[in-house]
Parts: sequence; structure tokens; C-alpha cells
Amino acid sequence: NNDVPVIISRQSGVSEVLKHALKVDFWDIDEIANKIIAVLKYPPLRETLANYGNFEVRRLRWKDSAQQCAKIYEEALVIV
Repeated sequence: NNDVPVIISRQSGVSEVLKHALKVDFWDIDEIANKIIAVLKYPPLRETLANYGNFEVRRLRWKDSAQQCAKIYEEALVIV
């Protein structure tokens, strides 16, 4: 169990999936530093992100992702 908050790049694909993570622009080191400081300085923020993020990640399944991807391809083929 890794109950830790997550800071991810907005440019990563996972940023579209994870709602309970702090998102930063990849090259914005000031923003990254500010998010790290916020997580360290504000325990309620840290705990909320960790708890909800952990719950969110445990619900992710490759099978669900594959089904969603297949559905998108099927819909695209109907359009073509």
C-alpha cells in the first residue's frame, strides 16, 4: 500500500485518467516545486490526494481500458 499523493505531467496520457493527482506542465519547475511544497505543508491536501488517488488507482483495470479502446475504434470505423 503506497498511500502517497501523486504529481504527474499534464502531457502524460495518465493525466486524462487520474482525477486525484496534482498536474503540472512538464518543464515548469517552479510549479512542480510549489506542488511539492503544498503537499508537504498541508497534511489535509496530502491525505485527500493519497486516499482518493489510491482508491482511484485500485479501480483501474487493463480489461476496462482495452474495452474502451476497442469501442472507440468500432465507432471510428462506423464513421468511415
